[in-house]
Amino acid sequence: MDETWEKPNYFLFTGGPGAGKTTVIEKLRQSGYHTVPEAARNIIRQQRKTGGNATHDGDRMTYVELMLRQSLKDYRENLLTVSAVFFDRGIPDLYSYSKRFCGGVPSAVEQAIMQFRYHPLAFVFPPWPEIYCHDEERKQSRDEAIETWHAVKEGYAACGYITVTVPKLPIEERAAFILTLTQSPKAIATATILTKLSHAINAEFGFHENTPRINYGPCGVFAILFMNAWNARFAEKAHIVFIMTPERDECWHIAVRLPSKLLYDGGVGLHTERCYPGYLIEDMVEYDHALMEKWSYGLDRTYPRYCPTFDKDKTNTLISEHLDIL
Repeated sequence: MDETWEKPNYFLFTGGPGAGKTTVIEKLRQSGYHTVPEAARNIIRQQRKTGGNATHDGDRMTYVELMLRQSLKDYRENLLTVSAVFFDRGIPDLYSYSKRFCGGVPSAVEQAIMQFRYHPLAFVFPPWPEIYCHDEERKQSRDEAIETWHAVKEGYAACGYITVTVPKLPIEERAAFILTLTQSPKAIATATILTKLSHAINAEFGFHENTPRINYGPCGVFAILFMNAWNARFAEKAHIVFIMTPERDECWHIAVRLPSKLLYDGGVGLHTERCYPGYLIEDMVEYDHALMEKWSYGLDRTYPRYCPTFDKDKTNTLISEHLDIL
């Protein structure tokens, strides 16, 4: 393989099995968008039909070879398409799978990863036990599904991709979330940079019990810094959003509403207000410092338990470095 391609209109869907990505792909296909089905399912059907053993439960290396062959075929067959193409997995998934289940990544996979590039922003679907089920092609346990999710996130990063998490929402809303982020070159660029910023914030301050530390205490400070930096640079303004308990007596989280109407915070990144079932969303369109102070429970406090290394200046620098790219 001596050809090299970069296709910014190719968007990857990935994640562990049973997370809902194929259902969303099908929804997009039915809505008239260009989609490419998962290579693995077709291969498993063929192997079952012919009595072959190249499956997850059999000859895994041959399984990877067949998936690579199909993935390259899918990539090349869509080269003339100029509109968005949504792939149900792709070549980077073979890196994650091979490393996790085959003891190493074949050189052919590594070469393909370098030569056949998709858009750097990939959509990752998190584990969702409530919707997970087995079928004739999906036989992994729920534990394996979660292991695959972690392997995919690590693998995609190693392959040079940025993963944005698709919220656990009804199918139509998950599809709408993805379409909002990919509707125009400007939207795609914004989503990519903001996702990079979230990754940088989490790399700096870490996690506590799988929750980004930035979202435990300093979420209000981050929201102010981000909103001010955004509004100083762009004509379309952002504003603060409070996620309140139903009684409105406690603020559970603080985020920023972007001009696209999506929400953004430093830890989770881009998401929607529907990610907070049971909570009330209150928009602060006109900034009120006293209200911000109240629902942040003190803007100048420290966070020794949940975000002990929080640094306001470092956070502001990361925000500025990323927004300056836009």
